[in-house]
Amino acid sequence: MRVIQTSDDDDENDDDDGDDEEDHDDDGDDHEEAPIPPPLPPVINEVVALRKHRASERETYVRRAITNRDDHKIRAELDDIDRLLDRHHLDDALRKINTLIKRHPDSPRAIFSKARAYDLIAEAEEDDDDIDEAIKYYEEVLEEDSTPEVLFRQAAARLADRARFRGQLHVTLNAQRAMIDRFPTELKLQSDMALTFLVMGRYDDARKVLTNVLSVDSSDGYALVYRGLVSKLIGDVDEGVLEMKKGLRALSMADIELTDARVYYHLGEGLMQLGRRAEAYAVYEQGAELGLFLSAYQRSSHNIDGLKAQPWWSLEQSSVGKHLKGVERQWVSIRHEALSVLESHPREFEPISIPSTLQRSRDTVEESLSEFELHDEHCAMAPLSCQILEDFTRSSNASKSSV
Repeated sequence: MRVIQTSDDDDENDDDDGDDEEDHDDDGDDHEEAPIPPPLPPVINEVVALRKHRASERETYVRRAITNRDDHKIRAELDDIDRLLDRHHLDDALRKINTLIKRHPDSPRAIFSKARAYDLIAEAEEDDDDIDEAIKYYEEVLEEDSTPEVLFRQAAARLADRARFRGQLHVTLNAQRAMIDRFPTELKLQSDMALTFLVMGRYDDARKVLTNVLSVDSSDGYALVYRGLVSKLIGDVDEGVLEMKKGLRALSMADIELTDARVYYHLGEGLMQLGRRAEAYAVYEQGAELGLFLSAYQRSSHNIDGLKAQPWWSLEQSSVGKHLKGVERQWVSIRHEALSVLESHPREFEPISIPSTLQRSRDTVEESLSEFELHDEHCAMAPLSCQILEDFTRSSNASKSSV
């Protein structure tokens, strides 16, 4: 009989096989992949998407330049108020503005809308008190730290204009200083402030500001023109004419047209004083082409609407030619009387010095014309001339202003 025995070696082999399996499992553990992180919770994804949506809304909003972050949250109400103001529904707009400001007292756009509402009311009702209210709220817009740049510029420009209209030039200066503080590198703003000093008759201050501008940019056209104007006004005609011409040339090279009648008037006058008549009339012609003067010969800064003006009139064009001929026939007597007055009262013929800063409104001009009278004291010196003018007025039915 044959007996089969199991040797210890076989058992050991079996054990080795088991060890191999265990070793294989260990190798598998060494190559196991890193765990995949779980997806972000849905709430976080929604917040990120919402922020992107809001940012996109602000970027595409048509009035974003005048709307800060807080005003953007109430933009629908602000836009509704703007529409009411554009349509001149001023009472409704003002009610909504007041309600909105109670909830958002620091809203730059709401305050600006209130200023604009009073501005429009003043325009419709011609009430200075409403202009003063508008000025007050425009100032508040500038005082708000969160006012966007574009809205700040709009408020400051309108504040300066309204204050200038009311003769509150110190308020205009404050608005211009606020602009300079916020935009210190814009030299044109400093020139604008110099112009306010000029209107106030503060020539030294105007000159100082303009000189500071020219120390930064020696070719600044505006500063050259107006420093030249200041020089001419204080009596330095040569320097004034030189700088005004140089400044106008610099502006022309920059394709900028200056439309300030004072510049062309004083430049032409300065050239006349220097005996450069042809150049002076070229300047006057330029002013007339820009619409600043009625013609090179008619350089009045204030004119009456509807009153026709031309440098020379024929008798036919005057509509009172027959009566003018009657005056013309007596020209020898008028001349004789005028020469007698010149000899006996020479001081009456001295030129009148009118300050360049004198600002006359259209109403003042109309009032002066409507109250034109032949003064008794003057007629006592020239009785014949006064009688001729009185006869002309009666016979021609001409108005006092026409005379």
